Amino acid sequence: MLDGAELDVWISENGTGHRERRFINGITYLITELKDVWYAIWKCEDGHYFPRIEAKNVEKCVAWCSMYEQSPVPLNVF
Repeated sequence: MLDGAELDVWISENGTGHRERRFINGITYLITELKDVWYAIWKCEDGHYFPRIEAKNVEKCVAWCSMYEQSPVPLNVF
């Protein structure tokens, strides 16, 4: 988990600076292009960024993100 400042440092070290925010199935994702031309997917939540997975292109990022949905019920309620 990284906050905004830590993510900026990570992107400057590992990425090209290109970023794209997407809202898919009720979840906000940040897709960043890496120096090796792959893309990193980050889940954005409350000002923090959680790394998810890397993908070969933006289309694969969107396909991966499309498989996940927010639970309508909090997971800590049993």
